Amino acid sequence: MNELKSLLIRVPDSYYDFVVSMLDEANKSEQKRLGLIDYLRNNPGALSSDVIRFLVDDLGGYDDYRASVSQIMDNVG
Repeated sequence: MNELKSLLIRVPDSYYDFVVSMLDEANKSEQKRLGLIDYLRNNPGALSSDVIRFLVDDLGGYDDYRASVSQIMDNVG
C-alpha cells in the first residue's frame, strides 16, 4: 500500500481527499489496488480526474457513486 500511496501523492494535482479516497477504494479489493498501481506507473502524467475516471470506468470503482447517479437519473427521467 505504501507504493500506491507514494504514486498517488506524485499525481500532479494530487490532494489529500483524493489520496485518502483512492487508498480506501484500493483496500476494497486486490484488483483495484493492483490496477491503480499499474495505471499510475504507466501514466505518470495522469491527473487526479484521469485516475478517478480509470477507477470508475475500468475497475468498477465507487459502487456507491454509481448507485447514487443511477437513482438520481431514475428520478429525473
